[in-house]
Amino acid sequence: MVYGIARDALRAQQLDLYKEFNVSPLRNTRSGRAVEISYSKNVMYDYGVVVCIPVREYNGSKDCAEILKDKIEGNYTVEFPLVESKPVVHFSIMKRNIGVVPEGGVAITALKNKITEDSVTLIVDMGHVTTDIALFQGTMLLGRVISSPYAGSTLIGNLRAVLNDEGYFLSDEQVAKVIAEEHVMRGAERIDVKDIVDTQKSLFVKNYLQKEVIQILNMNSINAKQVQFFVPIGAPMNNNDHSTSIEYNIVRSCGLEYAEVAYLADNLRYVNVRQAARFAERILKNMRGTYANIAVV
Repeated sequence: MVYGIARDALRAQQLDLYKEFNVSPLRNTRSGRAVEISYSKNVMYDYGVVVCIPVREYNGSKDCAEILKDKIEGNYTVEFPLVESKPVVHFSIMKRNIGVVPEGGVAITALKNKITEDSVTLIVDMGHVTTDIALFQGTMLLGRVISSPYAGSTLIGNLRAVLNDEGYFLSDEQVAKVIAEEHVMRGAERIDVKDIVDTQKSLFVKNYLQKEVIQILNMNSINAKQVQFFVPIGAPMNNNDHSTSIEYNIVRSCGLEYAEVAYLADNLRYVNVRQAARFAERILKNMRGTYANIAVV
């Protein structure tokens, strides 16, 4: 993260210098002659940062959000020895300009106009390594978060084994593409494997996620019919045909037919990022009261 900020600070410094010398960032010349840009300006850039962490750690016994802020805040000096002129950038990350939000849990903010203090919301955030399952009443987390080891990699592994039996020997990356596109190549011919993919999604939910979702409902004495909103998050949830998607398999197998399925982004992979961006806007708004110029990156 710090390296990413340093690269942006370098870009900002270059743009500032180009403006000073009236030179295009894409063409370091003026009047047909090369212009040597000096990086001697000792400018300090202040950054606002928003970081997503797993909801389980966010709501754990340790204050991980505060620990992370303590680790990140500070004044930084970074040199780029492999870049011409060996530029050095200086930037600051103040604690008041750091936001830490829970993955999955931050999605609740997108429902603030719909939910009441009694609304029950189930969030299933399915990544590649783990699936975080959380239950909220209003904006408050109920009980503990279940972080299941059954996730996108599990589905990929199961489907890969079935495709191997069919004579298609694919890498994990290729299987992930098959899940998205529902076909494989046999020579130059596209072979439809939608039925195989749909079957594996159904089995994945029944064999793995169903018991996890029911467990978190039972832990909080919540009947599935009481759940008003179901929020699916994560790239594996993406599917053009919702009737065979993972989220609708969860709905059918866990008795969530009365819940509203809330899609918070066209691409469910970026739900957490999009909602964290709203938090970043609040930080920028506060920074605008202090700084004359704000750049959004």
